[in-house]
Amino acid sequence: MNGRQWSNPDKLYDVFTLLSVEGGNVQVESVIPSFFEDKDILNRIPNFTYPCKYDGVGVELYTFVLTDVESKFLYGFCRFSHDQNLIMCILSRLPWFEVFYSLLNKISEVSNGVDGGSRSILELLEAVYHAPVPSPSKSCTVLRNTGMEFSFEGPDLDQLATIPYSRNLTEYYSAVDYNLMITVFTSILNERRLLVTSKKLSKLTACCHAAAALLYPCYWQHLFIPVLPEAVVDFVSAPMPYIIGVQESLMQKVRNMELDDAVILDLDACTFTNSFDDRSLLPSDWISSLKKSLQQPANKDSVSLAFFRCMARVVGGYRDGLKYHDSELEFNEETFISSTHSNSERSWRENISRMQYFSQFVDDRIAAMVNGETHYDPFDMEIARYYDDKNGAKYKEWISSVKKQGKKIKTKGQHTITDLSRKVQEKTKKAYKDMKTRLDDRGKKEYSAIRRDTPTQHKTIIGQTVRPSRPRLLNFHKVCYLTTLLLIASLSLSL
Repeated sequence: MNGRQWSNPDKLYDVFTLLSVEGGNVQVESVIPSFFEDKDILNRIPNFTYPCKYDGVGVELYTFVLTDVESKFLYGFCRFSHDQNLIMCILSRLPWFEVFYSLLNKISEVSNGVDGGSRSILELLEAVYHAPVPSPSKSCTVLRNTGMEFSFEGPDLDQLATIPYSRNLTEYYSAVDYNLMITVFTSILNERRLLVTSKKLSKLTACCHAAAALLYPCYWQHLFIPVLPEAVVDFVSAPMPYIIGVQESLMQKVRNMELDDAVILDLDACTFTNSFDDRSLLPSDWISSLKKSLQQPANKDSVSLAFFRCMARVVGGYRDGLKYHDSELEFNEETFISSTHSNSERSWRENISRMQYFSQFVDDRIAAMVNGETHYDPFDMEIARYYDDKNGAKYKEWISSVKKQGKKIKTKGQHTITDLSRKVQEKTKKAYKDMKTRLDDRGKKEYSAIRRDTPTQHKTIIGQTVRPSRPRLLNFHKVCYLTTLLLIASLSLSL
């Protein structure tokens, strides 16, 4: 379970904002619904939608992340027309990249139609706002049989990402070769401080999200900032693991800062600056198997599946450390490390025992087992496949025994997993809180004039649809135009 995600959000999105960019300054023009009153969030949105002054062309689709005090993610899906210097942003608790990119495209399509205009856009946004959140793989249609009809399917977040449907993975696979992808993967497994840079925000944020997602079914537990605002650029010196995306125009400033042992992935140059040899920390046969799989032509979920199978080897041995003692399920670190006869695997187990994503993974698995929620899922099948228990009978027998015993969760060893998780989470929350405070202070000074009570320039969102399933989102010939959006600031959604 990903502790950064919201459980059962009651609406598809929280707020839509329209922002203008002029002379390197960004201004919130409109907020929908107008009753959205979280000024902390509204103050932070401009910094992330336009993190720094840079030259761009055409239209970019990208996603930033805001984090609340509980380290829950809010996703900001953006569509930036550089020619007209206007940004549309939808803030949602759902990591539904393709759905919201399609919605942003639909808004442009509607406004470009015969009956387009601000009222049509507001009708579409209102319909989506009040639409029920569909279950995984269930479809939803709003404004059916109208020129503004919008249909989508609820993504199944437990399914592996596929090419070309997943824009994030497709962009990442197009940006780096398989060898570099493996090197970055092993750096993330060892919880390095990873800086990612590119000129294009679309490429930058997609690759940050994709690289982190390859840990599945584990999740990155530390700082995750796919696009870093210039106002808090010194976060690159944070003394903790992170994945941070930096727009290329800021890299000169970043390179002059204290980076210590940070590793740097340059997506445009396809280079990786790294003082570690993280690949050598994993058993060589794991790397060889992963490399062999990635050398094959990418087809649907083949890339995700290659890393998924590698993760079964990386964390699958956790079961060796689970023991019952006095009806309590325990994770014993010493038993976990010593249970393998392979020197290379034993060395890796010593290493991974210190990793926060592994600690959280074991916590979640133990909780599921004790609560009777565990079933023989695809990851269990991959674990059994690696350990030569091909029919899974041994593991099914073991999991059945786990369900019948013990009612408590207890961990045992050099440290308790829960205590380690709590310490890291508190440190991460403190860092996010510091960023929020600094951006709020800046926002109060620079972006406090949100024009909901004053006349606005009339702008209509007009533009060409950008297909999120294409590997290169910027390979199109026409640019998007945005001119007059009538009444968007004064009209609100009715509850």
